[in-house]
Amino acid sequence: MFRLLSLVSIAVFLMQVSSAIAQSPQQLYEDAKTRMEANDVTNVFRDVTTSCDQNYGDACDLLGQMYTVESSAQDYAKAYELFVKGCDLGSAGACEGKGNMEFDGRGTEKNDPLARQSYIKACNGGDTLGCYYLGTMQYDGDGGAKDLVSARRSFETACADNNAKGCEYVGWMAVKGEGGSIDFTAAKAAYETSCNLNNSNACNMRGLMHQRGQGGPVDYVTAASFFRKACDGDNATACDNLADLYNGGEKLPEDMTTANPLYEKACNLGRAEACYQVGYSAHYGRSAPVDYAKAKVSYEKACEADYARGCNNLGVLYAKGQGVAENQSTALEYYKQACTLKNVVGCRNVGDFYNDGRAGEQNDETAQSFYVKGCSGNDAAACYQTGYSYHFGRGAEIDYVKARADYTKSCDQDYARGCNNLGSLHAQGLGTAKSDQTALSFYTKACSLKNGIACRNIGDFAKNGRGSAVDLTRALNFYGQACALNDAAGCNSLGFAQAMGQGGPVDLIAGRRNYENACKGGFAQGCSNFGLVLYNGQGGPKDDVLARAKFKQACDGGYNDGCRNYGVALRQGIGGPPDEANAVIALTKACDMNVQAACQMIGR
Repeated sequence: MFRLLSLVSIAVFLMQVSSAIAQSPQQLYEDAKTRMEANDVTNVFRDVTTSCDQNYGDACDLLGQMYTVESSAQDYAKAYELFVKGCDLGSAGACEGKGNMEFDGRGTEKNDPLARQSYIKACNGGDTLGCYYLGTMQYDGDGGAKDLVSARRSFETACADNNAKGCEYVGWMAVKGEGGSIDFTAAKAAYETSCNLNNSNACNMRGLMHQRGQGGPVDYVTAASFFRKACDGDNATACDNLADLYNGGEKLPEDMTTANPLYEKACNLGRAEACYQVGYSAHYGRSAPVDYAKAKVSYEKACEADYARGCNNLGVLYAKGQGVAENQSTALEYYKQACTLKNVVGCRNVGDFYNDGRAGEQNDETAQSFYVKGCSGNDAAACYQTGYSYHFGRGAEIDYVKARADYTKSCDQDYARGCNNLGSLHAQGLGTAKSDQTALSFYTKACSLKNGIACRNIGDFAKNGRGSAVDLTRALNFYGQACALNDAAGCNSLGFAQAMGQGGPVDLIAGRRNYENACKGGFAQGCSNFGLVLYNGQGGPKDDVLARAKFKQACDGGYNDGCRNYGVALRQGIGGPPDEANAVIALTKACDMNVQAACQMIGR
């Protein structure tokens, strides 16, 4: 807390001593101080010492400061003795010096209550720093009770004498209504005074007031001007705040070519959040060349400072092998670190790793525990996963009420899969009353959010008259939307409707094409249907060889009729030579899946 002025080492003063000239103590002090300020140290120490010996308090204060300057003659105990004397003689500056040493425990034992009393005397005597230091003790409750009213008053006194930090505190307390009422006008004035005194933090805080619309309308342009001034003063937070205004285009027109250098500066000044942004721009080429090595270094800086998003994105680099050798175990560790730092995306990523066993261990219970952490932080995807676990008993006991609650959290954030599954619960009456209309409303929202399964579900409702009258045209339309969104089952339903002329004219060519799309998308029934149209030559040339292959693909995919069709093709030599042994295997598989015709074929 020392207010050390530009004092020359006491050792220098001791070298410049000659006989004293008879003067009053005050005159000796003032003349010595004048010479010292002119960098003339001749007889300064002698005259200040004489003045102090003659009980001039301010001289004792200055002499005490000389003994605090680092040098071979530095003597904190002597300095404290002089500050005590000066304070007792009424020097406000000496009382401040005395309080500094009592607060810091230099030259005397640390004694916060005594320091607080010293600062009271200093402030009452007109010492600006004394008022500021007193305010900090009253604000923090050091050396006595926390007293925000008195703290605010002390800071206001310091600010009135152009103490930049005191003005900053006045602004802070006025914004928060601490020690008095909220007063945005007073806060703006205090921050501006402090800012004009080159306190970059106050410039940043004034900018935040304009950004938040405190004491006036939201004004991003003015906010940017204050952030810029603070950033020019190497305030890392302000550089970051200014860059944020240009990032995304919601506050000022998006300009990442301006934002990126600001993030760079803030990062170099130690702002972890900015290091993450530097990494993100390099990682994804955001108005900058893709540079995975730079992304890694920047994310590491952020992560080392416990900025969770940096840790999470380091995990992404290792998971995808971007700029580093792919290492799923290392990725998992970074995701865990991010989760420990309360990053919900990191928690969800850990859950995904245990869900699919990417790091070598598949564990539904562990996955669910991390999904729960992610959902507790309101991560929509994590809430979908916890809902799924409660819905289907994956790593948790089936609990449809909990499933509905978590799907709702997910859907409320426009996470399409959550909305779709919430619709399924209502459609089946699981954890809630059965309601086709409610189910349809959630399917509609999910479909509008580009979830193909939900669009197919709407098509099924329209085809079967659930939630509204049967409407095959509407069904055809939504099957088309589902297929366009790469829902393979939707392509199969679309193909069937087109082939059968449901909701529109018969279109065997389109039906064949969409059965093929369904099969390419991994939908086993689509492969079986595609095989049938190939065999029958519907919508295109007959192709028994390809039909047989598609029946096999359908059977391998677990579709019961696909196994029956494959067995028939093998037994009858359709698309290749007869193969009774494998025909029996395929037909047995179909029979085991309750295809009675297949059972009859093998005599079961």
